[in-house]
Amino acid sequence: MAKVGIMLKKLWGKKEDLDAAGPPLLPTEILRLIFELFLDSNPPHESVQNFRQTCKLFNQIALKYIYSDVTVTLNEGGSNTGSISNLIECNEDILAHISRLRVTGFPPPPDTGQLVRFIPQKPQASYGTESCETSRSDLKALLEILRPNQLTSFAIVGRQIPTRIDKIPISLLWGKHSNLRQLCIPITLLFQHGVNTAEALGSFRIPSFQSLILTNIQYPRHIADVWALLKISSNTLKSLALKSPDNSELERFIMHRVYLGLTVALPSTEISLSKLQDLHIEGISHLDRFFEDCAPNLVDFSKLRMLRLDRCQRPNAFLLSNLSIYRMPKLKSLQLFQTGSNVALAGFLPAIGPVGLETFVIALDSWDGRTNWMQIKEHLSGSLKRMWIQNSSSYDGPHRVLDMSNHVGPYNDCFFPHGWPKLEELAIDTNYLDGSAVSTPS
Repeated sequence: MAKVGIMLKKLWGKKEDLDAAGPPLLPTEILRLIFELFLDSNPPHESVQNFRQTCKLFNQIALKYIYSDVTVTLNEGGSNTGSISNLIECNEDILAHISRLRVTGFPPPPDTGQLVRFIPQKPQASYGTESCETSRSDLKALLEILRPNQLTSFAIVGRQIPTRIDKIPISLLWGKHSNLRQLCIPITLLFQHGVNTAEALGSFRIPSFQSLILTNIQYPRHIADVWALLKISSNTLKSLALKSPDNSELERFIMHRVYLGLTVALPSTEISLSKLQDLHIEGISHLDRFFEDCAPNLVDFSKLRMLRLDRCQRPNAFLLSNLSIYRMPKLKSLQLFQTGSNVALAGFLPAIGPVGLETFVIALDSWDGRTNWMQIKEHLSGSLKRMWIQNSSSYDGPHRVLDMSNHVGPYNDCFFPHGWPKLEELAIDTNYLDGSAVSTPS
């Protein structure tokens, strides 16, 4: 705001001139800068709403900043606060500014720190036909109201979403918004059982995505749908997440095929994602065989900066063959949730150490045995800025996230606090870190 004050003095001149001429009219650029600097201070929502009423231009600018990125929920508990139905009733000026739309189901649990584990989440409700139909109708109405090529990002997440929505017409997504660059969606909302992928896509051209998160990948046939969505994004996609739920048909299929000594026998692709930097895979077992048999060229591991694996069974062969400075020289963030073992950890730590990891998340199953944390310190302590140790770890540390920027912590052993020159954030929490209750930095 000091910069604004200097510019105002130059613009207005002396005080006596100001008194004689009356209040000057500021140029649009100055007013825009004032509002942008105000928003940069992260004021409360009420203050923004009041500030926007100062003048017509402030109101126009506020619409852009407040409504360009919108999150709405499906109707929950009879409340319209922040719901799709409430947004539909807004005037055209507000709706016209939406470029990033996020639709959620159940709201996330409250942020209560270490007590999260002991507070039950909202139970999954059983929705009747009327409730589901309302959700589908509201979402379709909102997507129909939006102007063509308005959305650049669309996400639909949350529990019970596939049950409540069932399907989203592709014609209302990239059929209408050809500039869509970021998409997060359960794949079952795009491709229905028994419908050919090409038929479902119709004549609409798939966008060149930069970020793609595909959830609810349940069946082997969904792999072909994934490859279809990736086909046009080989030179643009920078972030990819493939998520399969617990005990999916896909997981059982892969496990059974490998157990019998057969190939994975899933739909294959020769696609190469040349710009991919962030990769997140959840619930897909035998990753070495998956990539070798189905997508040998999909990922250039030498370009990855972030790798996150959740609940990927039998991953040791993949981890040991890829986690090294030779295969992943640019890797900065490695996050393993219930993926791998202490045997694999001991094997890849010496190989990945020279890479210079900045973020390391380790969350092994409690039955896997005692982790050698001194080995982590030996190979990673020189470069790590963020480290998160899951509840199944053997290290019994404090139950909160610690700011380690001053390199001082409530420790008196040989593991902490010395020997971590760059460590800024540390989380060791045996109570509530479960991989979903914390958003790990990347």
